[in-house]
Amino acid sequence: MDHSAVFARHFARLVGLLVTEGSSVDEQKVSLRAALQFAKEGSVIVAREGRNILSDGVLMSEVFPGVKELGARMQQHGVREFLFAKDAAAVEVLGTARILAGPFVENDGGRNFHHAWSALGCNTIHVTTDVRIGEVAEEDDEDEDDPADDPAALFGFRSVLSDAQRPTSSPQYLVERLGKKKTTRGVAKSLDRLATLAEAFVREGRHEDVIDIADGIISNEANAPTADAKRAYIQTVRRLAKSPLLNGMARLVRRNPDQRDRYVRVLSRVGEDGANAVFRQVMAAHTLHDRAVYFGVLRELSAAVPALIHTLVDERWYVVRAAADLLGEMAPEEAEAGLIALLLHADDRVRRTALRSLGRLGTFRAGEAIKRGLKDASGMVRAAAALALASHPEGRFTGTLAAALDEEADEEVQFTIVRALGMIGGPDAVQRLARAASAEVSRTSRMKRSALLRIVAIQALGEARSPAAIIALKELAADRDKEVREAAQRALAGARNTPSGSHRALTPSGSHRPVTPSGSHRALTPSGSHRPVTPSGSFPAVTPGSATPVAPTPAAPPGAPAPVNPSSPTPPGNSSSGR
Repeated sequence: MDHSAVFARHFARLVGLLVTEGSSVDEQKVSLRAALQFAKEGSVIVAREGRNILSDGVLMSEVFPGVKELGARMQQHGVREFLFAKDAAAVEVLGTARILAGPFVENDGGRNFHHAWSALGCNTIHVTTDVRIGEVAEEDDEDEDDPADDPAALFGFRSVLSDAQRPTSSPQYLVERLGKKKTTRGVAKSLDRLATLAEAFVREGRHEDVIDIADGIISNEANAPTADAKRAYIQTVRRLAKSPLLNGMARLVRRNPDQRDRYVRVLSRVGEDGANAVFRQVMAAHTLHDRAVYFGVLRELSAAVPALIHTLVDERWYVVRAAADLLGEMAPEEAEAGLIALLLHADDRVRRTALRSLGRLGTFRAGEAIKRGLKDASGMVRAAAALALASHPEGRFTGTLAAALDEEADEEVQFTIVRALGMIGGPDAVQRLARAASAEVSRTSRMKRSALLRIVAIQALGEARSPAAIIALKELAADRDKEVREAAQRALAGARNTPSGSHRALTPSGSHRPVTPSGSHRALTPSGSHRPVTPSGSFPAVTPGSATPVAPTPAAPPGAPAPVNPSSPTPPGNSSSGR
């Protein structure tokens, strides 16, 4: 369940108890502790429309205890919105609830509430009141004294205005004025007006103007005249780090590529919130081009890796899989522990993606963890482990794959292991492939050496293209089996005619399948259909209900083996067993 909704319910119950049952201290403590527990998971916006309460923009039902009282009290006190920061302080949450439950002055625009609330000196809660613009003095800060003795008055009060009351000056003018402010009070007031305008622009869908404001604030931050002014900048940036604002900013990256540097600067400044906003766009991308654009921005954000690592513990399998896939493309060593932990995930789609990403990571511990994947209960996971070992830069797993091939009983997984040996292509791998392609049956192997497996092994020898592989293919070209003989001849022709690094994989019938520059094959699903892969070999992220793009390529020829596609996603809700 969304932490913001649960937090708002407990906060509403706390206010309701203070209003109706002031002596129920124990129940009040329970509600406070519960609210604080969910505040640890992220910031929350509790807003009012009339007497209705919204939690992060979602309407709350009055059937929950205290919601009706909270709406009434916020209206009576002239409060429009609360922003509770992540890890909001207990004393501030309780103090704010007590003020809401206390005496109020009708139609004062929130002045009485603000006066009492300012005394709390809140640092983790921000408030929006109904004060009208005509009642907010807009003095030039050049003539103001810096009220350092009352910092709460600077940072506790935000004169958020309605659409009709918001500042009418252009964002550029307000940003220019901000750069000229020399006192803390002047900076705080200018920042408040800019943030108010940005919030109004978001409601109107004017995201380009929001970027202008955010970029202007961030550009002026380094010139803050005092330490308290710097603090005001930090709090304003937090105020802008809300999902609706950031989602709109992230979407602009694709629409306005010429403004990319500005977008990256703003998204970088808001830390993991900005990275999460871009990550959501990566997951929602409908084309490989859009995904590449968003992923390119994500790579530039310093907070991207920590944000993705934190996402690995999400309850939604498709979110975890997408994060693991992106970490594999970025290959940061700090993601090693999180990716290894995913090998115990209940969903085999996640385990397959984690194995592929660990293969790209290429660390020693990653290689040892991938080896354990060869023992997984799911055949598709075992196949993914084989390909991950083949892509591991150390290239020391030929013996491991050869042993796995001898022990493997699933024919489709056997095909994938043979492909993996062909991708490695070293002397030991070629020797093992030559043995798999020969007609001689090993007494110590559990592997059933079918004619189809022999052809796949010949295909892998053709990919290796080493002198030893050429010799083995020449011997197989004289085999008694006609299909084996013809497959070896085709593999020889392909190995001789294809320049190194640009070879293509032969199917048993002699047709060709394109290979990526890294040597990873275009993936075939078990049914023989093709699915496009990114340049790194990973599939585009798919959210539940979205369609996986399918390339208009012909089906595999009759009789061709269907190598296991370790990355093929299945709709949410399907079994994640061995299949």
